Amino acid sequence: MTRERNLRQPVHERYKPVATRAIFGYDNLSTPMIEVEWAVLETFAEVGIIPAAHAALLTPTLKQYLVDKITTTRMDRVEKHLTGHDIGALVILIKKYLPPELRTYVHLTLTSQDVKDTAAAVMYKRGHVALKPLIRDVVRLLGEKVHTHRCDVKMARTHGQYAVPITFGAELAPTLERIMLNAERMNNRAGKLVGKISGPVGTYGGQVVIELGQACGDVSFERRVLDRLRARKEVCSTQLVLPEALADYLHACVPFSSSLAQLGRDWRHLSRTEIGEVYESFTSGQVGSSAMPHKRNPKTSEHIEGIYTLVKDDYSKALDTLNSDHSRDLTGSCVMRTLPAIVVYVAHQLECLLETDGGGETLIERVCFNTLRAKERVHFEGRPTLAEVMYCGLARAGYAGNAHRLVSEKVLPFFGCGAWQALEYIAWREQDPALCAALKMFPQKAKELLQLNYAENYLGEAEQIASIVAARAVGFVASYQ
Repeated sequence: MTRERNLRQPVHERYKPVATRAIFGYDNLSTPMIEVEWAVLETFAEVGIIPAAHAALLTPTLKQYLVDKITTTRMDRVEKHLTGHDIGALVILIKKYLPPELRTYVHLTLTSQDVKDTAAAVMYKRGHVALKPLIRDVVRLLGEKVHTHRCDVKMARTHGQYAVPITFGAELAPTLERIMLNAERMNNRAGKLVGKISGPVGTYGGQVVIELGQACGDVSFERRVLDRLRARKEVCSTQLVLPEALADYLHACVPFSSSLAQLGRDWRHLSRTEIGEVYESFTSGQVGSSAMPHKRNPKTSEHIEGIYTLVKDDYSKALDTLNSDHSRDLTGSCVMRTLPAIVVYVAHQLECLLETDGGGETLIERVCFNTLRAKERVHFEGRPTLAEVMYCGLARAGYAGNAHRLVSEKVLPFFGCGAWQALEYIAWREQDPALCAALKMFPQKAKELLQLNYAENYLGEAEQIASIVAARAVGFVASYQ
């Protein structure tokens, strides 16, 4: 009876993203290492090191047999009771399940980090591929939301205070743009992950003494192996691959996670009782508090932001692995085993945003904007924001005094009677020739806004900004491959 694989991922048991389970599930961590050893055997066969009669044994069925038989847990047992070395345990297990004719070639000319570092490149690239459909779905749904609400007016806030009017679509657009930019950066960095097949301390010593160069001709043995694994190579390596490629990819995951967290933070703040412009609709049976039945907490928005803290803090571990004694020691090995958590946490954030309710709607679709309340707030409370229109108009009209101070200290208190009327009143009261002259030169569009006295008309290019980003999201989804 085949024992079920342990697919627990390197994060808290509470967080179990489906997308990355097959890649970072514990017993599957051995798979890319097996594939590295297999690629080496196939390359030996390709260049004639393994005789043709024996090379014929290297079948896809045999490769799958190794993958099925050898798990990380089995490697651990052999390491604990026999080798004291993880790759030493892997080599024993591979030889155990290979035909005798192939066993002598297993791990030939390699060092353990050839296997582990190259397998890591393969593993993280696969992890990134697993994220991409989730990223596309999140961008698509957010793009649709930006487009749908591109004209729905609300108050923008800076420092938690009213700033000037904006639209829901335009307010969401910069975060969506961040998500797309960071996703593109992750894609770029994933394509630059590197492996090595250069032997102990990176000098190709074993390959030289058995004359692999002559057998391989113009394409090196390392290049042939890495091509099979679709991994890049550096110009040179030490006992380890140069650490920057993996650090760069994991670093790209951090601002991507941050942009998802920004989404959660904005929605969480806008769902505050005193604001109430955003709310997460509840699924059947969901409660907001164990004690207060009326509560409707934005729990997923809070959670998505909290996960970013774990991603950020885990990346500090990656920084601690950049240097090692003589470019090779074991102090970083235990740390490296925890780094997949960064990708797993990002997958979890994405899956939270895409989690569906009983009706098949994702969280993004279930997050609702209270457009009526927001518009009423702009109408009844947003009039003071026309002060910026007045200040800019005065400056454009050539007012020689301090326009900002004039509006803030003298005109704004009289806005209740109408913005333009307040400005005319101050000009009459102060008998300021410069101000009276500026009123005659006041830009027509700004004057009309002040005369209408409705802040909801002061939107600048908010609708156009939202439309541009929504259109870019459509292009992103089509091209993010």
